[in-house]
Amino acid sequence: MLLVYGKARKNRREAKALYGQRYPDRTQPHDKYFHWLERLLKTEIIEEEPNEFIVSEEAEINTLACIEVDPTTSVRQIAANVGIGRESVRNILKKHKFKPFKYQVHHHLYEADHQRMLEFCNWFMVQ
Repeated sequence: MLLVYGKARKNRREAKALYGQRYPDRTQPHDKYFHWLERLLKTEIIEEEPNEFIVSEEAEINTLACIEVDPTTSVRQIAANVGIGRESVRNILKKHKFKPFKYQVHHHLYEADHQRMLEFCNWFMVQ
């Protein structure tokens, strides 16, 4: 598409028609895609360092406070309370070495349960 756009002297409608002539068996793009190419060529691309995120210190403190108050709070709920994105919350938690987990409710075990589990295991081995 980029080569066709250049061949059409950066004219979107002409590029669309030329693309249709060159590739009749392909889906014809809307001319807005050529507009997107135009904008892309005019935009200066600045490369950022990978894994770099910028969050205010206040947001970081509020995120850690939410975890301190209720460690079972979801990342989605923390993001809504603090007013930042979920990925930012995840990055803050990762920075402070918190691990995600899913809270699961289990039944309580009683003293008699141990003996019944042993009886079941013995029965199962015999079977």
